[in-house]
Amino acid sequence: ATYNTAMRACGRQWEAALHFLAAAPLAALAPDVLGCSTAISRCDRASQWRWSLWLFWSIFDHALSPNAFCFNAAISACGRGRQWAFSLDLFGRMGRESATGVRPDAASFGAALTACERSSKWQHAVGLMAALLSSPASPR
Repeated sequence: ATYNTAMRACGRQWEAALHFLAAAPLAALAPDVLGCSTAISRCDRASQWRWSLWLFWSIFDHALSPNAFCFNAAISACGRGRQWAFSLDLFGRMGRESATGVRPDAASFGAALTACERSSKWQHAVGLMAALLSSPASPR
């Protein structure tokens, strides 16, 4: 819990968040989903999409299952880096990954739509809007 709190306090200092995550095993603490999602989010806020994506995939190396926050932060980070294809790939994996069972929520749709907007991929945004309107995450 202390490492996760320290990472949340890092704000845009993504390197410090990665340091705390890497130091956890040295203190006999196993990385958890909260710590990984916090580190992904810190990298997102600092426009470090490559690190966010690497951290997202490393979750599986620790035999953890990413939660919606992990997915959403990674989708957002890739979108911020104008990596719309990675954003949409992650979005598409939500719910399809048998190990996660995580379904897209309103934040997921928002992050994916923003990724499309930042890369001028309006055709994909239209498809996402159609999917949003037929999903349980729809703000009807």
